[in-house]
Amino acid sequence: MTLIKMMNRALGLLTCALFVAALLAAMAPHQTPLSARPSPLAALCKNLRLRVSDPLSKIELASSLFLRCKPPSVHLPDLRGEVVLLGVNRRPDADPRQQVIHLLLNSSQESFSLPVLKRAYLKFERTGLAGSYALSSDEVETNLWISPNLTPDGEVSIDLAMRSQGGEVIAIPSEHAHFTVKERAAGFGERSFMLGSHRVDSGLLARLRARWFGQDLFLTDHGGEEYPEAKGRERIDFGEGEECYSCFVAAGDSLVWKGNKWHNLKDGESSDSYPLLYVSKVGEKQIAFDLWDPEGKAALPLVLMRGREMWMPPYLKDLLRFVAAKTWSQFVLIAAEERLIVSPSSWLLLTEKGWQEIKGRAEIDDFIAGRLSGELLVLNGIGRREGRQVLKGHLYNTSRSEMQDFEMPLTPQLGPIAEVHKRSSHEERPHLFSRTLGGSLNERTSSDEQSVGPSQGEADEPSLLSLPAVIRGLTEEADILSDTPMGRSNI
Repeated sequence: MTLIKMMNRALGLLTCALFVAALLAAMAPHQTPLSARPSPLAALCKNLRLRVSDPLSKIELASSLFLRCKPPSVHLPDLRGEVVLLGVNRRPDADPRQQVIHLLLNSSQESFSLPVLKRAYLKFERTGLAGSYALSSDEVETNLWISPNLTPDGEVSIDLAMRSQGGEVIAIPSEHAHFTVKERAAGFGERSFMLGSHRVDSGLLARLRARWFGQDLFLTDHGGEEYPEAKGRERIDFGEGEECYSCFVAAGDSLVWKGNKWHNLKDGESSDSYPLLYVSKVGEKQIAFDLWDPEGKAALPLVLMRGREMWMPPYLKDLLRFVAAKTWSQFVLIAAEERLIVSPSSWLLLTEKGWQEIKGRAEIDDFIAGRLSGELLVLNGIGRREGRQVLKGHLYNTSRSEMQDFEMPLTPQLGPIAEVHKRSSHEERPHLFSRTLGGSLNERTSSDEQSVGPSQGEADEPSLLSLPAVIRGLTEEADILSDTPMGRSNI
């Protein structure tokens, strides 16, 4: 304003000087007749390049010396280098209609998250000769704000606006009002966060004792309605000993971290605000994961390699031997000089201490949870092979990722003759009978609570062993047991 006043004063002085000069020129002697001489006002106007329409009322100035006085315009600050994109919440469980964008103010290094099209009010704080932008505390509205948006191409655009003292919204220049931001490449440290007491990095799965051998064929065959998630999914074990637990996943599934362990998501269960382990791909030799933090700021890729159990099926013909039929539905087997009484639906577990029969719900739960481990022989009925009655079943390895068929002739022999027929774990196994004697876990538990004896359906089937065969088997059993150390100790 001071400059304008000084220029107006100078213009006034110049006008007066020209006016005086014109008067002096008019009064000087001249060859031109006095009547033809221009008036002093006309001469002044000519020298000033003014056009006079009414000398007494109106003068239109057309000179370059005239200054047009306009108030200064207010422009938006340039924040194209101030707003930094940290990422977009692209968690698989994120609502696409409520995308959250993570931003950073470069001058103050203050990070924040905003849903699409929501405003964030900024304030300018001057510190010394420089200054910095920061978020307004407690969401107090200021005269400067930004709002993020997603373009159809997936880029993040920023809308910047400011309100003048008169209440007018300022949106010029346009390159400052609308601009796109590129995502900054996050360093390794920025992607790391804590998962309970475990630091998230590339070695997380190893510290969680994660193991993967394939699908759980035992639960696929016998899980029933109690374990529907096991069918067609890969089983991953975490932890060891009493803290061991399992999760079942397929491509596109997610696990959430709750209570210091991973959990399968149930129908209708929310996964918001929990770390998420997303299964991006299941291959023949590895499973690829994306581990997301609760806010969706970072995704860490992880890979779990498939384990291989060096399993050579035990030669059951060297471990089990049929002796005799004790009753209509019970048979006597000899295993390592130990007598076993089994039924056509028994489950036998081979441990370091030998064979033991799994009975009751507690033992079944311990076996499924991994607290009991070993090769499992599931007997599932009696059939015929080459005109002979045989006891049939399936043998599972310790990880339950492989299975083989099992047959044992029901005729007393001097030597063991149990046979194991290898079958691929991914082949479809044919049904041996129209009725499965092994049953599911629920059927197994309920049958354990009942007394041992022929089932109701066995009344319609032909007798598998005649009474003389039973008597002969009991006699042979007594003779054989008398020759074993266990039999001699009992005499």
